[in-house]
Amino acid sequence: MVKLCIVVKKIFFESIMDFAIHAKSAEEVYEYIRMLEEEVKKYPKDNIDIVDARNIIKTVNEKFRMKKAMGKNVAS
Repeated sequence: MVKLCIVVKKIFFESIMDFAIHAKSAEEVYEYIRMLEEEVKKYPKDNIDIVDARNIIKTVNEKFRMKKAMGKNVAS
């Protein structure tokens, strides 16, 4: 299991809150959180530091934008 320090948890939390402010539905927020979870599980390290967390968020944001741009219903 991946261990997250308090600072990294705060970074993920702020990312989710920033996303939630602009989301169109609760389903989009849920999908974003699910994508974050999947990306964290894929991470090769046992401990994720601040730089890793920002890279994960950047990757998830790009994936989410690509899904949305392709016209897919992101929440499905």
